[in-house]
Parts: sequence; structure tokens; C-alpha cells
Amino acid sequence: MKNRKLLLTLSSAILVVIALFGLTLPDRKQVAPGCLEPHLAMIPSPMPQKNPRPVTPRPYLDVPAWWKPQLSAEQQAQYDNITLKRKFYTAQDMLVYENQVWIAHANGIVRFDATNNNTLATYQVLVDSLPKFYTFVALYLRNGEIWAILSSSESALAKYDPTTDEFIVIHDEDGLLNHGHGPTVDGKPLIGELSDGNLVFVLGWEIFSYDPENQQARKLLGLESGFRVNTIATSKDDNIWFTTVNDYVIRSLNPETGKVKEYGEPPSLVKDEANQTGLAWDSSKAITVDSQGRVWVGYFDRLELDKNGNYTWHELKRPTIFVDDTHIYDTYDRAVYVYKWTPVFSVAQFSDENMWFVTGVGVVRYDVTGDDWCWSATQSFWGDAFSPIAEDENGNIWMVDGEMNQIYKLEQ
Repeated sequence: MKNRKLLLTLSSAILVVIALFGLTLPDRKQVAPGCLEPHLAMIPSPMPQKNPRPVTPRPYLDVPAWWKPQLSAEQQAQYDNITLKRKFYTAQDMLVYENQVWIAHANGIVRFDATNNNTLATYQVLVDSLPKFYTFVALYLRNGEIWAILSSSESALAKYDPTTDEFIVIHDEDGLLNHGHGPTVDGKPLIGELSDGNLVFVLGWEIFSYDPENQQARKLLGLESGFRVNTIATSKDDNIWFTTVNDYVIRSLNPETGKVKEYGEPPSLVKDEANQTGLAWDSSKAITVDSQGRVWVGYFDRLELDKNGNYTWHELKRPTIFVDDTHIYDTYDRAVYVYKWTPVFSVAQFSDENMWFVTGVGVVRYDVTGDDWCWSATQSFWGDAFSPIAEDENGNIWMVDGEMNQIYKLEQ
């Protein structure tokens, strides 16, 4: 009896200690479904560090279970052959339309048809003046039509013809698009659309607009300006936003007046890197304008219109999901130093208004309304295998893994 009472007393005491100890534990952020809880120790930094921590990259992509692979092993082998794995494996751009996934590679376009037994097809266009094929850089969907920017020693605009199942090079009435424009800079993307339905795109180092109805092209910005365009995006007010290769600065172009405005780098970069001028090379490839007219370029800061109608930088709250569990860091400095210097290869806003960033360490979703971050897929080595990401008509997110040549789908 005494032993039983003693056992009960000890058990009660242990439970009290556990409860009290639990109260002293720090609160842990609850990870939302479809989100990972990352550790900074696994995130490599491309920037020099005073006391760098050794990082051993894993030779594979850490793709969570919620990203569903679409290709069988046999199809992966076919995809390997189409994309010339280990030579041109990195996908450049991607769009999804009517359950078909179109992926631009350096040696052609791959189409994954989910409505036709997940079949794969490839498309190439022969350069008129040379015995070689164009490479594909960017894709765009306009009124159900698929357009593409082609690049080689020459550059061209092309449109997919479903009747012949091929991409046809577009020639305008005045012949502006017929000239050899040199290689198109590898930005993502290099094509957009104005409110009047005209396309805006880069051929070589020149920005053009094209009226598909009247088949007329117009050069908006050329080599004489001294700008080498890296990537472009269009806004509702018809400003054309672009970054440049020579100085990695973000600019806006008014297509009617030809006036160009320049915007410096985000204040957080100036604050933390005194010698920084312009954007980082990789992050200058990523630019988009969201539904509110806010301009996102690389990083996680954005340009917003102020009360005077001028665009100024808006700094976001640092993503608290990037705090290391085993160390105490200043969240702001740590995120800027480790995460913000990670290249952002693409950024897009989808129908739920959330922003999706594809970075050198994985895929990150940002809830603009809730100011909340989610790391949805990790990449623990340096590279841009996670480059293209796109949304279909049903709100599902598609992603291409260029290292393993796999197509993933995140069902919503």
C-alpha cells in the first residue's frame, strides 16, 4: 500500500515537472500544411561571410510529398533525351494551358499533355539564315494563343500553330522583326502584354511592341540607349518594367513617350552592403507586377506607388520562418544576409493573390494579405534547377525540377 502511494506521488510529481518545463519552452511557429520548417544551417549563402559555416550540399532535391511527380520512370528517360540532360537541363520558362504544360529549354520546347496519356512532344524552329535551330527563352499566353521568344545568333518572335502543330516565326509588315537582333539575354520572362492587346518583348537587346491584329511592330528601346535588357514585365498603366544586364538596375519605360525612369536597389541592400550598386545578377532576372500594381523584383521587397504618384521601395517584414532553431539570431539581419542574397530566379502572383518565389534554396510562397511566409520545397545546393513555376486554370501549381527531369504538380 505504501509503495502504491509512493508510486502515485512520484508519478504526480513527474507530471507537474513536465508541465512546468513545458511552460518554459519557447513558442514554436506552427507550420501550415504544405509548408516546411527549414533550418538555416542547411541554407548555403552565395555571398562572402566573415565566419562562414561549413555546408555539405546534398546531391538531390528535397521535394516534399505534396508536390506530386507526374512523369513515370519511362517518361523521365524520354524527357532526359528531349532536354539533353547534363547539357541543357535547366528549363527557361513554363506555362500551363488546358491541362498542357509547355516548357522552354535551350534546345526547344517540351509539351507535357496531361489530357492525352501524359504524352511528351518537342518543338524546334530552324533559323532561316543558318543551318541550326533557335533556342527558346520565354513563353506567353495571349487569348488562348501561345507565343515564344526565340534566340540564337539571331532572335525572333514566334507563335504556335495548332493546325500544323509547330511554331511559326512572325514577320511584321515593315520588316522590323526580320533583322538579326543577336542573342536574346537569358531573362525570365522577356515577353508581356499591354492593355490594348499588343505584345511587348525583347529581341536581342531591343524592346519591341507588336500588334497581332494589324501585324505591325514598333521598336520602343534600342541599343542606342546603352541598355541591355535582362527581363521585362508590364503593368496596368502600360509602363514596361525591365532590368538591365550592364548595371542590374530596375527601370520603367513609357511606351508612348519613350521616357525611362530609374530606381535604385532596395534600402535593405544599401543598409547591409555599403558597396552594393544595383541588383544582384541572378535576382535581376525575376520581375513581376501584381494585381495591385506593386512591382516585385528579385529579393522580397517591392516598389509601390506613394501618395504623390511616385514609386518607392517598400520593405517587407523579414520572414520569420528562416530562423535557425539552434541559434539566436537577429531575424532581420540573418534573413538579409543569408536568404536575401540567395538568387530569385522567378517570381509570380497566382489567382489566390499569393506570391511565389523560386530561389536558389527552394520554392517560397508569400501570403501578401496575411504577411506570412511558407517554404514549400527546399533545394539545398547552389543552382537553379527549380526555375519555372506556373498555375493552371484550376489553381494547381506546376513546377519543373531540372536536375531530375521531373514535372511536379501541387494540387490546390
